[in-house]
Amino acid sequence: MSTPNVNHVIRIGDAIEANTSFIAAKYTIPTTNGLTKLFYETENGLKSVDLLNLTESDIQDLEAACHPATFGVNNEDVLDPSYRKALKMDKAHFVTNFELKQEDIGLDIPGFIANFLLDGYDVGKSIRTEIYKLNVYGKDSFFKTHKDTPRSSTMFASLVIAFPTPHCEGGEVTFTRENNDIDHEVFAVTSGSRVTITYNIYLEPITPAPKSDVTGTPEEVAFEQTITDALKDPEFLPDGALIAIGMQFLYPVEHGKTELKDLVDCLKGSDAMVRRVCTRLGLPVSLKAVYKDINFGSKGVSDFIMDKVADPRDLSAMEGESLLDYSLPGALRLREVKSTGEYITGSHKERGWKLKSARVLWIVRPAQFSEFESPFIAYGTEASIEFAYSYICLMADIPSADSESRIRIRGSS
Repeated sequence: MSTPNVNHVIRIGDAIEANTSFIAAKYTIPTTNGLTKLFYETENGLKSVDLLNLTESDIQDLEAACHPATFGVNNEDVLDPSYRKALKMDKAHFVTNFELKQEDIGLDIPGFIANFLLDGYDVGKSIRTEIYKLNVYGKDSFFKTHKDTPRSSTMFASLVIAFPTPHCEGGEVTFTRENNDIDHEVFAVTSGSRVTITYNIYLEPITPAPKSDVTGTPEEVAFEQTITDALKDPEFLPDGALIAIGMQFLYPVEHGKTELKDLVDCLKGSDAMVRRVCTRLGLPVSLKAVYKDINFGSKGVSDFIMDKVADPRDLSAMEGESLLDYSLPGALRLREVKSTGEYITGSHKERGWKLKSARVLWIVRPAQFSEFESPFIAYGTEASIEFAYSYICLMADIPSADSESRIRIRGSS
């Protein structure tokens, strides 16, 4: 028989994952408005083409002005034609008068994105778009499964616009979702060529922020109801605990530089929804870094929580000991609450370690794509390079069932 924890965890998790993590749209743009011109550099000077009326000759000229396309791996650009075969032109070498928002023809791509990723009303935020690069996928070009990498703390999405080209077949973009991990792939072009322009999308604050009384989309209303139902149930976490929700989107993290408080205002989609709902319900919510702490040379693994992303220079461990024995002051050992109400204890307790702990119930486990690694020196017979693995998640503080806030919520039904 399921416990109240199990039932509520399933319902809350389902409500979060009801939001998708990618969108596609098709727009029809008049071919006669003259606002789809592309101007680019060649060895013989400037050339121009109409992106809505590309000819095979235009595409050949574009290809001649491009260079082999790279892709990002561990913050480095890698050229590997076996993984990505395509051509690119960096933004320094072209300009276009194509605008993503054209009111006279009803085109508003930034508004469409905001309605999805910001639920249409993320108060105090605006979207800024910036051209990143142009790509040409000729015959037999492709890009294997990959994820786009955010390039700043305020970048929260990529936009790819594919322009019509003659006799193009193949080159479709497909998306795969597995355990909240979103990958996409560009299939091989079988004939003709595909021309795209990629934009980086940034989230920026508006000062002063406008007020809003909007309560959210149907998905947000449903999520808020599931949280409220759990809070009303005195058998759900009766002693209180933190609930942890793995991020549904990818965010840029730089060791020793990223401040989690700076990422809070750049949350998107369901991540932002979770924060908004918890805030409305009066639940303290924040971003946490969860580290997997391996005890080198001894038994056991004990996760720990931090309010910041650790600087690798602060990490160290002796063989047979833990990262927490030598570094990371202020860290809390993660004492996991099972859905059954039992606990999973780490090896620190067995060794008599006096570390403060936090009781945590996982609602949605972190996706693999959100994990990042931090190198550090492990000392033993010989010093060696080891890695600490961590991920970012949202944690909300659920008060005990006899607290005034939960009694007030129960009384509101």
